[in-house]
Amino acid sequence: MGAGAWTNRRVSSKRLSTDCKKPGLAAASVNLRRRFGRGDLIVSNASHELFGTAEAFSDKQIGRVVVANLVGSIQLIRSALQHRRVQDGG
Repeated sequence: MGAGAWTNRRVSSKRLSTDCKKPGLAAASVNLRRRFGRGDLIVSNASHELFGTAEAFSDKQIGRVVVANLVGSIQLIRSALQHRRVQDGG
């Protein structure tokens, strides 16, 4: 597709705010597809940070970082992939 192919296209975006640590991400993705028909772009801005030395943090604190920064992203990708396949890309 050439650079000019996008010049006359109308671009629309919708925002979905969700907590990647809670169940329901896949359901939210399904609801968006039903409402808008397709999804071509996903932006994940989830993050959880700790500041200090590694030995200063509990396993629970480290677990929250892993869930927010890794598991949440994987769940987001998994929920989007099924819809990307149905719409043949995105």
